[in-house]
Amino acid sequence: MLFLTGPLERTGRSATTAPRGGLVRRTLVWLAVAGSLGLFLSARQGLAIEGIPSLAPTDSAAGLQVPIVPPLDGGAAAGKIIRAIRAKGFVNVDSMVIIRTFGLRIGDPYTREAVREAVRKLYQSGLYTDVNVVDAVEGDGVTLTVVVQERSRIKGIRFQGAKKIEESKLKAKLTIADGQLLDQGTLDLDAGKITEAYAEDGYPRAKVTARTDPAGAGVVQVVFVVDEGPKVKVRGVVFHAVGGGPSFKPADLRGAMKSKMPGFLRGGTFKPSQLDQDATQLRLFMRSRGYKDADVDSIRPVYTEDGTGVALHVYLREGSRYRFGIALWSGNTVVPTPILTSVTAVQPGGPYSEAQIHKTLEGAYTLYQEQGFLYLSIEPKFTERDSIVDIEFAIQEGSRSRVADLEIVGNTRTKENVVRREASVRPGDVFRRSALIRTQRDIFGLGFFQDVNVDYEPTGDSADIKLTLKVQEKQTGTASAGAGFASSTGLTGFVELGHNNLFGNGQSVNLHLERGGKRSSYEIAFTDPWFRDTPLTAGFSLFNTERELDVYNRKDVGGGIRFGRPVSWPDYTRGLISYDLRNVTLSNFIAHQPGESSNLTTLRNTDWPRLVSSVTLSFSRTSTDNPFYASKGSRTTWTNTVAGGALGGVEEFYKSTFDIKNFSRLSGPLVLMLRARTGFLGGSSVPDYERFRLGGTAVDYLRGYPDYYVVPRTNITRDPVTGLVLERYPGGRRMLVAGAEIQFPIAEPLHGLLFFDAGNAWNSTREIDLGDLRRSVGFGVRFEVPALGRIGFDLGYGLDREEGPGWKTHFQLGNTL
Repeated sequence: MLFLTGPLERTGRSATTAPRGGLVRRTLVWLAVAGSLGLFLSARQGLAIEGIPSLAPTDSAAGLQVPIVPPLDGGAAAGKIIRAIRAKGFVNVDSMVIIRTFGLRIGDPYTREAVREAVRKLYQSGLYTDVNVVDAVEGDGVTLTVVVQERSRIKGIRFQGAKKIEESKLKAKLTIADGQLLDQGTLDLDAGKITEAYAEDGYPRAKVTARTDPAGAGVVQVVFVVDEGPKVKVRGVVFHAVGGGPSFKPADLRGAMKSKMPGFLRGGTFKPSQLDQDATQLRLFMRSRGYKDADVDSIRPVYTEDGTGVALHVYLREGSRYRFGIALWSGNTVVPTPILTSVTAVQPGGPYSEAQIHKTLEGAYTLYQEQGFLYLSIEPKFTERDSIVDIEFAIQEGSRSRVADLEIVGNTRTKENVVRREASVRPGDVFRRSALIRTQRDIFGLGFFQDVNVDYEPTGDSADIKLTLKVQEKQTGTASAGAGFASSTGLTGFVELGHNNLFGNGQSVNLHLERGGKRSSYEIAFTDPWFRDTPLTAGFSLFNTERELDVYNRKDVGGGIRFGRPVSWPDYTRGLISYDLRNVTLSNFIAHQPGESSNLTTLRNTDWPRLVSSVTLSFSRTSTDNPFYASKGSRTTWTNTVAGGALGGVEEFYKSTFDIKNFSRLSGPLVLMLRARTGFLGGSSVPDYERFRLGGTAVDYLRGYPDYYVVPRTNITRDPVTGLVLERYPGGRRMLVAGAEIQFPIAEPLHGLLFFDAGNAWNSTREIDLGDLRRSVGFGVRFEVPALGRIGFDLGYGLDREEGPGWKTHFQLGNTL
């Protein structure tokens, strides 16, 4: 007897197909009964006689339909014992796997229910697209033959016609993979994912289909056929007022949308997924300007004839304009009403604004979360009086939450105490939002983790919570070789061995060897940020550095020790004190020039090396939101060095520098960075090699000018006959550089910038003239390269050179401004 276990449409077999004569006779009897009752159904749906199930599908497994097995009552095999089970049609799957999955065993009684359940198990394994069971009666037993059609296995995935997006990025979108069993449903979903990827890249008309090519017995190669179509730009945005208006300027509405037309710093690429965001932002824009009931009916893209552009037709419904009336708080017992009023952004008498409501709620939640109220509820209640809207912020405070437990997960290399000691949150503390944010920031600032996430969950019936810090380790040990370049040091090659998280203890050790045409450096350093399990930083370094400068070569050999610790105020501040002992040697002076500076002549006649013994006290504060491309916050460093006197050595001087950078977001991706650097140098025996000489991209930078170009004007030596500059030496004892940068992303990790710098150096405070600053303007780019760090290229136009304005290029590799 043959039992059909796949849909009739797929098998193409009639429900009455039978290889044996006895079954034919029984079928004729069934047909006669069906005719007399008038219940004969089409062959497509199978037979449906009263009391006899149909062959219609009733179950599924692995996306395949599993039909009910026909009735066996009265059949030749009914009630017999299974004497043998065989498998056919297999290619990749072993026959014993099929029989084991089938579930029936030799000696089991042969029943309809048992066969149906066995077939279902095979389908549920997900290995087969079709299963048939054939029985053969032999004496008092029955032999079952399980005929399967296996799902093909994937061997190779390729893309045909994909040029605009790298194959590696497309493969990252896929669910399927080499070696998996082919599933048409998953294949179709992956084709959809690739289509979405193209749409997000500006190709919304891309079409992707998937096909399979035979690649051997039971294996196929999957081919995604891509018709990319043209890249589509937003060529226009047209606004239509539904039911009156419009009250807004089209330019203002366009500014609120995420979809933009091409312009400076934006490509204008059309992305269909942004349309929902456009609608949301337009609603917020209108509802924040008095139109409480404003809505966006639809945004309809209309393509140009050539398909490369699209016009967005936006249908707006403004409604009536409202103003705020009274703003009240109720239900607050923990936070006094005057404090809540101080964060109330709603302006009575002003236009109704959802943005002001959201800002008010955010401020109130912050106040309460700072006092431990996590389960706070604030519901704005509105009362309309004609065109006036009164608002009541109804508060349900709940209970104060404490941190019952702090769990750290994901630290596979870093010891738990290294992470825990950076946490500002402790078990038993009242929950404070600022402490949690500080904890996340400080742990991320260790530099050991790719990501730091925070989760919390309630504990029992109380309001207390369990905090979980989820960290993801990153590679901290380095063994690298590469090159660096700066105009002040030239091209250098380096070898560096180091570890920023030695043995998971958070300690760092670094061995740096660097050699080039203008610089050679050998240094070993060790730092323990938590010396003896206290927040005291301790470290030492040994160094041997040689630099070729414009008027001589300088060699420093020595070492130093340092200690530091956090400062409680201002926040994010760290103090550091260090002792440095070095021998300084100047050699290979430039050829003697007529009228040479007496300072340079003195240096020529000095006995070298010179011992320098100094102590440096510095304070640094970093509050930026990103260590590389900050959009807010600041970086400040104040350094004070005292050399000689009671410290010994032959040089005696005092040197102080102050450097600050402040970041703020202007609009969209634009970030404004304002910076300033000042310097003061004094003492009875100030070495000329410590003086300030500005230019280039060195520490005392001034782009648009060559390295060490800017010195006090009175210190420039000129040829008495030609007037040409012979040397720019020595530098000044006072220094100021200030500037501004507008930074913006181009395409990650590439960032661009526009800059303005101004600065100068003077011999004394009396000479300082802010009207005599050397100015420059220009532009540049920054991008990240693994193992090398940041690469920078700046092109500056020096406006106040003695020889006239001109361009100067600055290339930096490894460290950038």
